[in-house]
Amino acid sequence: MAPEGNDDKHKSSSSAASPVRTESRRSERTRYEDVLPHIKDYPSPRRLIIVIVAAIFIAESAVMAFFTLIPPLTLGMELLLDATLLVLLVILPLYLLFMKPMERHIVERKSLEKKLHALSLTDELTGLYNRRALFAFAEHEMELAKREDEGICLLYADLDNLKEINDTLGHNEGDRVLINIARILKETYRQSDIVARLGGDEFVVIPVGSTREGVDLVRERIHRHIENHNTSETGGRPLSISTGVAYRETGSPCSIDDLIIQADRMMYEHKARKKTTH
Repeated sequence: MAPEGNDDKHKSSSSAASPVRTESRRSERTRYEDVLPHIKDYPSPRRLIIVIVAAIFIAESAVMAFFTLIPPLTLGMELLLDATLLVLLVILPLYLLFMKPMERHIVERKSLEKKLHALSLTDELTGLYNRRALFAFAEHEMELAKREDEGICLLYADLDNLKEINDTLGHNEGDRVLINIARILKETYRQSDIVARLGGDEFVVIPVGSTREGVDLVRERIHRHIENHNTSETGGRPLSISTGVAYRETGSPCSIDDLIIQADRMMYEHKARKKTTH
């Protein structure tokens, strides 16, 4: 049974626009300015005209000086050589001053777009997928599961006592604990699984391809890895999480929001049982 007083909370969360708890959630801001490279502006038309005129003048002077050093040529050869040298001497400064910086601009812009795309899907602190990525990938997995006539599993994990850690040891220690939990989650589940941080102390895992028979194993794996971490990390604060698992049966109209609500409710029941045994 869920702890007394949690029923109202779940009722309100079910009717709210987002089923995910927002209490104790610190705001996170993607620092786009940290990844912005220095990008030169495109050349102005005035500067372009000045450089072209100057290049032609310098090129023509160089051609005239060159002809004074070689034997006389036929008119056709002289015109051909004159045009060739003129074109080369004009194109070279244009390329160095304008085309090459413009190429670099395009390369930097492409690199920036990739970084911004990665930031838009990644939690800044932990490196896991963020809430936006979770729902995007989860909807895709739901469609695949529906098409393949398969079920889908969702694990909801909540870090215990994060507020207490932040209040007593500081937010830096709280961040360190969150990073450790994220690392353990990534080590526990496969690269093909969806592992995300919703924000604050809330994490979600969608183990791709899990069956109804494997639901218990999904929970046991993370708790076993947490215990192994606590055993190997002597002197540090033990990590503790509460978890809940929801499973959408084949053919069920259940949505990702519904799965999160169900798993969140199961997580609260797990947290309550732990409190009664301590």
